[in-house]
Amino acid sequence: MARMGGLPTASAVAELGPGTGAITHELLKALPHNARLFGFEIYEQFVQVLNETMHDSRFQLLEQSAETVAEVAHRETEQGFDAVISSLPFSLMGPELTRSVLRAAGEALRPGGVLVALQYHPWYLAPYLKAEFEQVDWEFHPVNVPPVLLFRTRSPRRH
Repeated sequence: MARMGGLPTASAVAELGPGTGAITHELLKALPHNARLFGFEIYEQFVQVLNETMHDSRFQLLEQSAETVAEVAHRETEQGFDAVISSLPFSLMGPELTRSVLRAAGEALRPGGVLVALQYHPWYLAPYLKAEFEQVDWEFHPVNVPPVLLFRTRSPRRH
């Protein structure tokens, strides 16, 4: 995810659904020392774990919906996020919320920025990504347990 998101050269990144922080730690390892990582998490148990375990000054936990990612990008960055990294279970969220989060993620990106989304459901997300972004690439990782798809998008469509 870090490679697909270009994190080694990023200055500001959003993570949607950091959960307990397993991927968050890896993202922080890949980020430059002066970069910032904004985590959007609303599940209270995960918020508690993150507050107890994340001690990196580059990480800012936001207890708010991923739907607010564009608002945060406009407030906290000059041009938007270099990358939005998502582990959200879109297939469990339903079409309306999926579209809303993807649209907000696209609006949060700086020109040339990317959205990277990890998904276990093989068919659900692709049509939504293609509706919101002009370029959609993917990688399948069968050795992961369970197997996972990583999507990378560029060039959000402006509605």
